[in-house]
Formats: sequence, structure tokens, C-alpha cells
Amino acid sequence: MSREDMLYQIYYSYCLEKMLSVITDKINWASSFLLILLGSTIAVIGGYYTVFAGLLIIAIATMQIMFSFEVTSERANKQAARYLMLYNTSHLIISDEELLNRLVDIQDNDNRPWASLVYPAMLQASQILGRPTDIQLTWYEKLMAILAGSVSVR
Repeated sequence: MSREDMLYQIYYSYCLEKMLSVITDKINWASSFLLILLGSTIAVIGGYYTVFAGLLIIAIATMQIMFSFEVTSERANKQAARYLMLYNTSHLIISDEELLNRLVDIQDNDNRPWASLVYPAMLQASQILGRPTDIQLTWYEKLMAILAGSVSVR
């Protein structure tokens, strides 16, 4: 793997982890807001609505526990910071072998990527680094990229 390819891999991984961090943080905040909103409306409105709201609260709370969006967001943010630090200090690393070893060390702690963020992260990394690309995003990937804070959606 050439040094240029390693730098692309580092920046792509940074984009992917950053996008994962942003979208899971947004999901966590939105679900927390919904829990507060639904919980407060139960006290005000009675009847069948309370049963429906109660079921929604259970579903949202279960989703938060099962998927741990807050934990995933924090881990992805830390991982993105590691990749960005490696990218920004790569000019100080003389040996390609040492750069590859550091990249592999960081990759050991990667989060499981969401498939819908893989191509948007590739596209963003390619555009930022000036690499030619023919990646065409689906409407769902574009939506996920926008929600994840990607600036390079075509």
C-alpha cells in the first residue's frame, strides 16, 4: 500500500467515524427529547393516549438501551479524533511501515460501520483529498449523509 493510499484510508476512516458519531448523537438527542415530551404529555392528557404514549416510551427506551447510541457516538468521536491526529501528524512519520502500523493499531478500535455511511464517507474523503471518484449515492445514502453532517453530497 502506497503512502498516498494509506493517507486516503486514514482520512476515509476519519470521515466514517465522524459521520457515525454525528448521526448517533442526533438519534440519541431526538429519542431523549421524545421520551421527555411523551412522558410530560401523559401527565396532562388521559385516556387511550396514555396507553399509546406508554408503548412509545417503552419502544424508545428499549431502542436506546439496545443500540446504546450515546456510547457509540462517544466511541466514534474518540476514534475520529485518533484518525485525524494520525492524518495531521503523518508528515512527521518518516517510515511507511510505521504509518501502517499506527493505522492498524487505531483500526483495532473501530466501530462497526453503518453500510449507509460507507459510500458517503468515501465520497467525502475523495473530494477533500482531490481524488477522482465515480461514486453515485442512492437517495437513502444522500439522506444519511445529510443527517450525518457530510458536506459533500452529490
